[in-house]
Amino acid sequence: MKFYIILATAIFILDQVVKNIVRSDILIGETIPLINGVFHITHVVNSGAAFGVLGNATWLLIILSILIIGGVIYIIESRKFDCIWQRLGLAFTLGGALGNLMDRIVFRQVTDFLDFRLINFPVFNIADIFIVVGAIILIITIIFARKPE
Repeated sequence: MKFYIILATAIFILDQVVKNIVRSDILIGETIPLINGVFHITHVVNSGAAFGVLGNATWLLIILSILIIGGVIYIIESRKFDCIWQRLGLAFTLGGALGNLMDRIVFRQVTDFLDFRLINFPVFNIADIFIVVGAIILIITIIFARKPE
C-alpha cells in the first residue's frame, strides 16, 4: 500500500522539478523546437482546467482537486480496489493531481510546456500525462474486472 503513496510522491516531485526548470529557464510564450513543427517545449500557463475550461476559477479548481485527492487517498487506504493495475492508476492520478494542485496554490495557474504541434494538441505537462494515463488504467480495469459469479 505504501508503494503507491511513494509512487505518487515520486510523480509529484518529477512534475515539480521539471516545471521549475521550465519556469526558470524558458520565458512564458517562448518555444524551443525539439522536432521542428512536430514537438516543441513551449512555456505557457493555464489558469483553468484541461483545455482551458473554467479559466480563472482557481479556487473552485483547488477545492475540486483537494476533494479528488482525498477520495483517491481514501480508496487507496481502504483497499476498495485490490487489483494492482487499479492501484497503479490511482497512484498515477494522485501524483498528477498533486502536481497541478501545487501550481494552483503557489502560482494561481498551472505551468504547461509539452507542445505536440503535429496534431495541434493543447500544451500540457507531466502531471497531465499521469492523470490521463491513470484514468485510462482505471477505466479499463473497471470495465474488464471480473465480476463475481
